[in-house]
Amino acid sequence: MSRVLITWIGLQDLQFSRSRSETEISPVFRLVLKQVFDHIYFLNDITPERAQQAEGFAPTDYVTWLQAETGSG
Repeated sequence: MSRVLITWIGLQDLQFSRSRSETEISPVFRLVLKQVFDHIYFLNDITPERAQQAEGFAPTDYVTWLQAETGSG
């Protein structure tokens, strides 16, 4: 049976991937580090304007970053 994660990417996730804060961790990153999934589907409603709040980091950038951090892809 496949393990599937369907999750929301929020601004906290985007901001964490840029800053790598020692005190706050992205909820999605925490989960992906602890469990193995066969498929991950990300949902979001982040417009280019909202992405600017995350220093211009878009959801597609987050996915690329997460793949690099976890060695998946």
